[in-house]
Amino acid sequence: MEHEFENYSSIYEIIYNHQFSSQDALIIFTALQENITYFLSNDADIVNQINQNGLMHAYSLRDEVQREDFESNVLMNLEVDEE
Repeated sequence: MEHEFENYSSIYEIIYNHQFSSQDALIIFTALQENITYFLSNDADIVNQINQNGLMHAYSLRDEVQREDFESNVLMNLEVDEE
């Protein structure tokens, strides 16, 4: 029961303190619960909000510069780490 309360408190904080819509808040909450470091989305607004709030590193798939940045700074480093 206490764990559920912590989850609801976290969702509440994401919705009201960070001003995310309830649907976006659930997506972000799930990503944070899973310790996701990088967030990719076609929605530039959610990417900007995530980055402004410092919740995780977010990249817009619609922005060519951000896609290239993700590929060169994240994917390439992951490939090197796996070797």
